[in-house]
Amino acid sequence: MEIHHAYIIEDKDYALEFASKYAKPYDIVYVIPEKTSIGVEQIRQINSEIFIKPDGERKMYILEAYDITEQAQNALLKTLEEPPGYAVIILIGKRSTFLNTILSRVIYIPSYVNFPKIEEDVVQFVKEFEKSDFASIFDHYRFLEEKKEKIEEILDFMQLYYREQMLNGTQEVALRSNVPKVCDVNNINKILIIQKAKENLRKNANFQITIENMLIQMRKK
Repeated sequence: MEIHHAYIIEDKDYALEFASKYAKPYDIVYVIPEKTSIGVEQIRQINSEIFIKPDGERKMYILEAYDITEQAQNALLKTLEEPPGYAVIILIGKRSTFLNTILSRVIYIPSYVNFPKIEEDVVQFVKEFEKSDFASIFDHYRFLEEKKEKIEEILDFMQLYYREQMLNGTQEVALRSNVPKVCDVNNINKILIIQKAKENLRKNANFQITIENMLIQMRKK
């Protein structure tokens, strides 16, 4: 299954569960700070070891990065830019901890508990989009255009919504019931498509082209 090469995940429990779905235990490397924060020497060691091929399909590094130095983040950039195909890096921590250069190269998955209150019309938009067809794409674009000033927050919410579907198979973000947990390729693809749109917007790409293309690609899935 295709997954992204790097994530920031706020929820530690979810990060561990995510890792267990896609890598064998012996190919998961868990890294904690040697001192008060993850420093540059730890990252240099990871940068070296990550190119040793795993026995399994993937090699996954999970870093408790609630506190990671700026120097360490800069050292990690090269690996994030050109990672080996089998490698996945998961950084556990809050978005505010990381440099923009790191944020632009990862998929950010917020914690539902810490996620800011979202307007009900945005929640309804996501639900309606899931039921819609290609003919409705322009209407969905117009809604997002009206919310342009909050587009980053809305796209974060959409990624969270699809994460929750992937985690527990429900259409309701707020519910964490005992239904069987589902690993859904379509939801992973949608998270990746949204991430690409976020990266393009940060590079000052045309808003309409970026958002319409995102909606079209998501609808194809």
